[in-house]
Amino acid sequence: MNYKLRVETIVDIIETIPDDRVDTLMLELAEIIHQSKLSYDFCKALDPKAKALIKEFTWEDDGKGEVSVTHTIGKKMVLKTTKKGDGGKF
Repeated sequence: MNYKLRVETIVDIIETIPDDRVDTLMLELAEIIHQSKLSYDFCKALDPKAKALIKEFTWEDDGKGEVSVTHTIGKKMVLKTTKKGDGGKF
């Protein structure tokens, strides 16, 4: 199955994700959180007063087993990281 899910609440996951895809979502979500934390720490190192708020994320269930995270900081800086999983691990 190939689809994108914009997640704002846990209910979005419960109502939308098939039971057999929940484990994949959680694995990839863990990597999204890890990459987001690294980007957040990087931004705070550049500007200790910076604020970061992630209100939502989009999960693309495309079967590729990779996670891409793009952060836009201000109007000029964009950080993008992509990581491919290996047999259910990142």
